[in-house]
Amino acid sequence: MISTYASIHHEVETHSLIREFLAQHKRVALPCVIHKPHSLELRVINSFPAGCSHKDYGILEPDPRVHPEVIDVEQVDILLAPGLLFTRNGYRLGYGGGYYDGLLVSRPRLITIGLAFSTQIVDDFPRDPWDRPLDAVCTDTEWIDAR
Repeated sequence: MISTYASIHHEVETHSLIREFLAQHKRVALPCVIHKPHSLELRVINSFPAGCSHKDYGILEPDPRVHPEVIDVEQVDILLAPGLLFTRNGYRLGYGGGYYDGLLVSRPRLITIGLAFSTQIVDDFPRDPWDRPLDAVCTDTEWIDAR
Protein backbone atom coordinates (compact mmCIF):
# COMPACT_ATOMS: atom_id res chain seq x y z
CA MET A 1 0.00 0.00 0.00
CA ILE A 2 1.33 3.42 -0.99
CA SER A 3 0.17 6.58 0.72
CA THR A 4 0.97 9.76 -1.13
CA TYR A 5 -0.35 13.30 -1.27
CA ALA A 6 -2.15 15.29 -3.94
CA SER A 7 0.30 18.06 -4.73
CA ILE A 8 -0.60 21.74 -4.66
CA HIS A 9 1.14 24.98 -5.61
CA HIS A 10 4.93 24.58 -5.81
CA GLU A 11 5.18 21.03 -4.43
CA VAL A 12 6.64 18.19 -6.48
CA GLU A 13 3.77 17.24 -8.81
CA THR A 14 2.20 13.92 -7.75
CA HIS A 15 -1.01 13.80 -9.81
CA SER A 16 0.61 11.90 -12.70
CA LEU A 17 2.36 9.60 -10.21
CA ILE A 18 -0.98 8.77 -8.55
CA ARG A 19 -2.56 8.01 -11.92
CA GLU A 20 0.41 5.79 -12.84
CA PHE A 21 0.20 3.86 -9.54
CA LEU A 22 -3.51 3.26 -10.18
CA ALA A 23 -2.85 2.20 -13.79
CA GLN A 24 -0.40 -0.38 -12.42
CA HIS A 25 -3.11 -1.64 -10.04
CA LYS A 26 -1.26 -0.48 -6.92
CA ARG A 27 -3.29 0.20 -3.81
CA VAL A 28 -3.08 3.93 -3.15
CA ALA A 29 -4.29 5.99 -0.20
CA LEU A 30 -4.62 9.76 0.00
CA PRO A 31 -4.91 11.74 3.22
CA CYS A 32 -7.98 13.67 4.36
CA VAL A 33 -7.60 16.34 7.03
CA ILE A 34 -9.70 15.65 10.14
CA HIS A 35 -9.92 18.73 12.33
CA LYS A 36 -11.26 17.04 15.47
CA PRO A 37 -9.24 15.14 16.42
CA HIS A 38 -6.32 16.87 14.73
CA SER A 39 -5.23 14.06 12.39
CA LEU A 40 -5.04 12.64 8.90
CA GLU A 41 -7.41 9.94 7.72
CA LEU A 42 -6.09 7.72 4.92
CA ARG A 43 -8.63 6.77 2.24
CA VAL A 44 -8.01 4.16 -0.44
CA ILE A 45 -8.73 5.54 -3.90
CA ASN A 46 -9.58 3.72 -7.12
CA SER A 47 -9.63 6.79 -9.36
CA PHE A 48 -7.97 10.21 -9.48
CA PRO A 49 -8.84 13.03 -9.71
CA ALA A 50 -12.35 11.65 -10.21
CA GLY A 51 -13.99 11.14 -6.86
CA CYS A 52 -11.84 13.79 -5.19
CA SER A 53 -12.65 17.39 -4.38
CA HIS A 54 -10.74 20.47 -3.25
CA LYS A 55 -10.78 20.84 0.54
CA ASP A 56 -8.60 22.73 3.02
CA TYR A 57 -5.83 24.76 1.38
CA GLY A 58 -7.12 23.70 -2.05
CA ILE A 59 -5.85 20.13 -1.61
CA LEU A 60 -7.66 17.37 -3.51
CA GLU A 61 -9.04 14.86 -1.01
CA PRO A 62 -11.02 11.66 -1.61
CA ASP A 63 -14.78 12.08 -1.33
CA PRO A 64 -15.98 9.54 1.28
CA ARG A 65 -19.05 8.73 -0.83
CA VAL A 66 -16.84 7.67 -3.76
CA HIS A 67 -13.84 6.33 -1.81
CA PRO A 68 -15.32 4.93 1.44
CA GLU A 69 -12.43 2.67 2.54
CA VAL A 70 -10.41 4.13 5.41
CA ILE A 71 -7.21 2.36 6.38
CA ASP A 72 -4.94 2.51 9.38
CA VAL A 73 -1.38 3.69 8.85
CA GLU A 74 -0.34 0.16 9.91
CA GLN A 75 -1.51 -1.02 6.46
CA VAL A 76 0.78 1.40 4.60
CA ASP A 77 4.12 0.16 3.28
CA ILE A 78 5.48 3.43 1.86
CA LEU A 79 4.45 6.99 2.63
CA LEU A 80 5.41 9.85 0.30
CA ALA A 81 5.43 13.12 2.21
CA PRO A 82 5.31 16.75 1.09
CA GLY A 83 7.22 19.58 2.70
CA LEU A 84 8.53 23.09 2.35
CA LEU A 85 12.12 22.29 3.36
CA PHE A 86 14.09 19.11 3.99
CA THR A 87 17.45 18.32 5.60
CA ARG A 88 19.92 15.65 4.57
CA ASN A 89 19.23 13.81 7.81
CA GLY A 90 15.56 13.45 6.86
CA TYR A 91 13.78 16.19 8.74
CA ARG A 92 11.00 17.98 6.93
CA LEU A 93 9.42 21.34 7.56
CA GLY A 94 5.76 21.10 6.70
CA TYR A 95 3.01 23.66 6.76
CA GLY A 96 2.79 23.80 10.55
CA GLY A 97 -0.22 21.57 11.18
CA GLY A 98 1.70 18.56 12.49
CA TYR A 99 -0.55 16.17 10.59
CA TYR A 100 2.24 14.09 9.04
CA ASP A 101 4.20 14.04 12.29
CA GLY A 102 1.18 12.37 13.90
CA LEU A 103 1.28 9.60 11.30
CA LEU A 104 5.03 9.11 11.64
CA VAL A 105 4.90 8.83 15.43
CA SER A 106 2.21 6.15 15.27
CA ARG A 107 4.21 3.91 12.91
CA PRO A 108 7.95 4.34 13.38
CA ARG A 109 8.90 1.50 10.97
CA LEU A 110 6.93 2.89 8.04
CA ILE A 111 9.15 3.65 5.02
CA THR A 112 8.89 7.40 4.53
CA ILE A 113 10.15 9.37 1.56
CA GLY A 114 10.02 13.12 1.07
CA LEU A 115 9.55 14.44 -2.45
CA ALA A 116 11.40 17.70 -3.03
CA PHE A 117 13.21 19.92 -5.47
CA SER A 118 16.95 20.27 -4.89
CA THR A 119 16.38 23.91 -3.90
CA GLN A 120 14.34 22.71 -0.90
CA ILE A 121 17.32 20.95 0.72
CA VAL A 122 18.82 23.00 3.55
CA ASP A 123 21.45 22.38 6.24
CA ASP A 124 19.08 22.70 9.19
CA PHE A 125 16.06 24.47 10.67
CA PRO A 126 14.50 24.61 14.14
CA ARG A 127 12.69 21.40 15.10
CA ASP A 128 10.14 20.43 17.71
CA PRO A 129 10.53 17.39 19.99
CA TRP A 130 7.75 15.53 18.15
CA ASP A 131 9.33 15.92 14.69
CA ARG A 132 10.32 12.60 13.15
CA PRO A 133 12.87 12.23 10.35
CA LEU A 134 12.02 10.58 7.04
CA ASP A 135 13.99 7.60 5.73
CA ALA A 136 14.90 9.33 2.47
CA VAL A 137 14.36 12.40 0.34
CA CYS A 138 14.04 12.14 -3.43
CA THR A 139 14.83 15.32 -5.35
CA ASP A 140 15.04 16.21 -9.02
CA THR A 141 18.82 15.70 -8.84
CA GLU A 142 19.53 13.10 -6.13
CA TRP A 143 18.39 10.41 -3.74
CA ILE A 144 19.24 11.23 -0.12
CA ASP A 145 19.35 8.22 2.22
CA ALA A 146 18.65 9.75 5.61
CA ARG A 147 18.78 6.59 7.73
